[in-house]
Amino acid sequence: MLIQVNRPWVERMIQFTPVRMRQGRMPFMFFAGLFLMLAISMLSFFTPAVVTAEGRNTFIAVIAIGLFMMNAGATVKQGLGLVVVYAVIHISVAAWSSQGLYSPRINWLFLIPMMMAFLVSRRAGWSWTALIICVFTVMAYLTFDHRLPHSTTLGKQHEIYNFLVYVVITGMLVAITMIFQGFSKKALLEIENRNNELEAKRQELQTILDIRDQFIASVSHELRTPMNAIMGFNDLIRESQAGNHQAQEILQLTQQSGEHLLTVINDVLDYSQFQSGKLGIHPEAFELRKTIDSASALFSSRFKSMRLSFTSEVDETLPEWILADRHRLMQILVNLLGNAIKFTQQGFVQLHVTRSGSEALFEVKDSGIGISQAQQELVFERFSQATLQTQSTYGGNGLGLAISKRLAELMGGEIGVRSELGVGSTFWFKLPLIAAKAAPNKAHSSVKLLDIRDMPLKFLIVDDMPINRLLLKQMLLMECPKAKISEAENGLSALLLVKISKFDMVFLDMVMPQMDGIEACQRMRTELPFPDNQMPVLGLTANVNAVDRERFVQAGVDGFLLKPFDRKSLMSETERLLAKQLKSKSGDASAF
Repeated sequence: MLIQVNRPWVERMIQFTPVRMRQGRMPFMFFAGLFLMLAISMLSFFTPAVVTAEGRNTFIAVIAIGLFMMNAGATVKQGLGLVVVYAVIHISVAAWSSQGLYSPRINWLFLIPMMMAFLVSRRAGWSWTALIICVFTVMAYLTFDHRLPHSTTLGKQHEIYNFLVYVVITGMLVAITMIFQGFSKKALLEIENRNNELEAKRQELQTILDIRDQFIASVSHELRTPMNAIMGFNDLIRESQAGNHQAQEILQLTQQSGEHLLTVINDVLDYSQFQSGKLGIHPEAFELRKTIDSASALFSSRFKSMRLSFTSEVDETLPEWILADRHRLMQILVNLLGNAIKFTQQGFVQLHVTRSGSEALFEVKDSGIGISQAQQELVFERFSQATLQTQSTYGGNGLGLAISKRLAELMGGEIGVRSELGVGSTFWFKLPLIAAKAAPNKAHSSVKLLDIRDMPLKFLIVDDMPINRLLLKQMLLMECPKAKISEAENGLSALLLVKISKFDMVFLDMVMPQMDGIEACQRMRTELPFPDNQMPVLGLTANVNAVDRERFVQAGVDGFLLKPFDRKSLMSETERLLAKQLKSKSGDASAF
């Protein structure tokens, strides 16, 4: 909301100002000059004979020239400087010619420091104050030493003139102060209005950013949902065509394409969070070597298909368990390994993890195309690659390294590159090395928790997408062929089913029409009788919004998988939740 200026006289005065002098302090300078010219002209009717008309007219002309210069484009400092220098000389000569320090003309010098402070700067005001004090000192010395010219006898005309000089100077001091105050308040109000406009613009931009985040999250959900089916069914077909080498090659290419597309989707989401400042770090205790092996395993098939030599070495002196963000560490390793493979057509890719003082040093070395010295500083910039030819030949969105750099910094480390064009590159990053104790209940996580293959379990799959329900059903039946599986297309239908039938486990999607998974889970926990309300619920979603996922967890889900998920992760969570439920029923309170 704009604030109205409650000083109409200031607005009316500005209307009479030349167009080029309506900005900043120019209007104040313009009217101060006019008042000074008017005051000198009025006093000319009472000026004693000792003051020549030529002197007065020259003073008025200099003021007019200064105003003309500013209207023509000169600064206030330039135009005012001309007037002030002449004024000091003119007033000093006039005072020296008549009574020296006792001359009322010397009082005009009081106006100069004040005008310089108001119109130029405080520093200019103090500088001219010192200069005027020097003029007073010299004039006092000349006066007291009787070195002044012989003055005329003072008469009535001098008395009237002196009286008017004091009155006019006093009026000028008050007028200049009031005019400056009026223009200053106007300027402050304009600044406040401008700030209000900027705040409104900021809120508008924030709304746009919020809409953008919602849009990207929505697009991610819509992309991840079909990706779940594509990659899931591809995995099932690979399983069924294990002996068909030609089919395996084709399906492997499909899997690689799906993984590449998923990487692009993740990079776009992370970039959105990076822009909005929501990219966060969540430290946890995890096994360092297993995490490194997991990142390397994601590319094992690509190393084989491209016939690249790959070696991974981890320093034996590194602790087994460390405290860091496992997911973000995996993300950096996957980005660097993926880049190394993409830009290496033949030769090798090596991963070395060593101790560097109090930090862990990760190095990914390749024998690829390399990067010139001039381009090495650009590779960590967003949307940047070494050259346009690199992008057209090898593809990519230019976000992976930029996000990796940001993640390394958020985790308290740094990242860099050493490279030689045509020889290869070594991307490295360091992270603080914080040893941790083994996470509780995870020391034997590799042991199979529960054998469900021959168990006649009853599952309920809740998802609004039929293809996702079919995929999940096929994955479950491959590992648990005796299971009976029911389906529901939304939370409301699922709630009706669990009220009339008992299920060993529910697989619940989060985003659905009519009733979403969050509300459905809440109502299952509150409306079903004990112990039915304690059945395991595994949350499934393509929604990457952390706030929504937290709401889903608080609603009562026992586990959580982000789409697209693989069959191994699905069955691992299923076995974990069923084993936990079985122990709970048998009276063992230990948690898995």
